[in-house]
Amino acid sequence: MVHLFGIRYADEIRHCGASVAEIVRLSALSHTTYATEVSKGVKLARYVSLRSDCDFGM
Repeated sequence: MVHLFGIRYADEIRHCGASVAEIVRLSALSHTTYATEVSKGVKLARYVSLRSDCDFGM
């Protein structure tokens, strides 16, 4: 689900002006390893597309 978050919000993350580490630090998930996992999702976003029939609870 952390990777999925990075995939779904990749454009917003890239253009918000803050680093992934800063976004994770400000979230309730303030564990540093989550930044690595969100970054992986952001990088994967250009190679995958989300299915429109699944909302994954987001």
